[in-house]
Amino acid sequence: MPRTTNIWKTFILLWCVAVSFHLFAQNRILNTGWQYSQDKAHWETVNLPHTWNKDDAFDDEPGYRRGFGHYKKQVFIASEESNRSHYLKFNAVNQEATVFVNGKLMANHKGGYTAFSMDVTTVLKFGDYNLIEVMVDNTHNVDIPPLDADFTFWG
Repeated sequence: MPRTTNIWKTFILLWCVAVSFHLFAQNRILNTGWQYSQDKAHWETVNLPHTWNKDDAFDDEPGYRRGFGHYKKQVFIASEESNRSHYLKFNAVNQEATVFVNGKLMANHKGGYTAFSMDVTTVLKFGDYNLIEVMVDNTHNVDIPPLDADFTFWG
């Protein structure tokens, strides 16, 4: 009986630790104020989620734009946050994303319908602004679904 009690105590302790990590985590939403460009010469301010294809099915120009898009955002990280771990999470980027923080390659993700995250703690400048850059590529790739349809077909 004492062995069973110790197992339960250990289980409860581990559960409490896991819950505390979740409860004390702080999320900062970075969806507003991004800069977007097709050519890195002309930038416009957008909010996320964003798509450069939203009007392709309805405009007078034939075709569906496939290619590269560039996003960037400056984020200030206070020096008081240097004792914490910092992760950057994307819920989806269609269809291939290359992420840089302060000029350092952090991730390359394929698949427009899956979330991905990365630990960026080691490249952050605390007490300063940090540059997040995301290069998005939606060129046709038979290895990445969806193969032919897109959100304009299904809503």
